[in-house]
Amino acid sequence: MVTVRFCIVLAVATACGGPSYDALRARAIGVGQSREQVRAAMGQPHHMAKTLEHPKACVERWLYGDPTQDVFLVDFDDQGRVCDVAFAHGQ
Repeated sequence: MVTVRFCIVLAVATACGGPSYDALRARAIGVGQSREQVRAAMGQPHHMAKTLEHPKACVERWLYGDPTQDVFLVDFDDQGRVCDVAFAHGQ
């Protein structure tokens, strides 16, 4: 159900476009940082979702940016610490 909700959010965001993000600030985000540190640097995420299967056992994903362009993904572990970050190019 969570993954379906995330797909719906992405579909709506793709249709409507979304805000951009600051790539320079995003490059300062790294493994081990807390949710509060990420929020202080990047602001409120544009989308949030729980992750069910992740190779690094991350349980939550924050997305910054417009899915039709470039996005910055921040994944958190169950302790609320960054366990993975990625930049992705939109469709």
